[in-house]
Amino acid sequence: MRIDTKLSEDDSERVKTLADETGLQKPAMYTRLVRTGLDIEERRERIKELIVQFMADEKQRYEARCDALKDRYDIDSVEHVDEGYFDIVYEGVTYGFRTLDELGFVNGESIDQSVCPECRSDDIDLDFDALDEEDTSCYSCGSCGHEFDKAGRKGVPDEEAADHVCEFADRYQGLFDYVLGRLTRLLDGVMSNYASNADGEWLGPGLYQYRNGFQSVTVPIWVTDPSRIEFGVDRYLPSYEDFENPLFFRARDWFTADYLELVREVDAVNRDADRVEPVRDERGTRPEVIEVIGLECDAVRLPLRTAGFEVEKVEPDRDDLSVLCEDKVVTWIRVTNDKQIHVEGDDDTL
Repeated sequence: MRIDTKLSEDDSERVKTLADETGLQKPAMYTRLVRTGLDIEERRERIKELIVQFMADEKQRYEARCDALKDRYDIDSVEHVDEGYFDIVYEGVTYGFRTLDELGFVNGESIDQSVCPECRSDDIDLDFDALDEEDTSCYSCGSCGHEFDKAGRKGVPDEEAADHVCEFADRYQGLFDYVLGRLTRLLDGVMSNYASNADGEWLGPGLYQYRNGFQSVTVPIWVTDPSRIEFGVDRYLPSYEDFENPLFFRARDWFTADYLELVREVDAVNRDADRVEPVRDERGTRPEVIEVIGLECDAVRLPLRTAGFEVEKVEPDRDDLSVLCEDKVVTWIRVTNDKQIHVEGDDDTL
């Protein structure tokens, strides 16, 4: 059964224009557009499936990393309170973050609250008439009677504990940024094979949009229903000089799943590095080194989970580095235990 289709006046005119430009009859051009649209829609449905699969797999890893990080920092709990607000409980004290990089409250009280610089009381009065008068203090403390021109800031009761929580918050946010980076790399691979100008941004809490110059996709974080993922078309196309494929997955052909899992864990906790790569040893010994490129040894963090490996940080000799890394700062994460690593399809132990 044929489907009866009717075009709007604008769409009909666009089909006619394309037909004139290509020398085709209007029905032939319409048929070509329908076939192209079906191919694109089928690809989009496949991309949706890949995104949902990624979310299911990555959410498990993300939650495991977060649990490991909370254990490392002795954090009681992390709760998303409202849009952009988080509560982190440490040693029974609740630290409220406006975002995960801005501490704003301790046990519900603002750390920016004005206090008396003499006795730290928050019982202070402001004399508005004194604001316009010279040599007159505009603040007075209801507790100690001290008069002053500039109020103090309440701050946090325990600076060391607050710094500890802020460090945790930064690394906690880093784990989510890592997931976002992995999602972007996935979309690079399926949507931007030749578009180096692809980019993404948050449209709101839990809603991420990726654009590649031809089309956009809007993805709710941790989405499980493909129908919630939406595609749109961008009119702008990049110039020919901008076309480039930024991503190659050659490592998956060289290393086993558990070793690549270790590489992912190293990558997750070293988000400031230029890149993290496994090193394939051409001499036939086991691949025991992961390169963290762009970070000094002291700045490199060991992974929270190690997939059964034992690892240590090493500053490599310059002679041991590849030609591509000779002019860069490189730190090695080296496997130190005797876990056997097998390349699929090869019976020889590396």
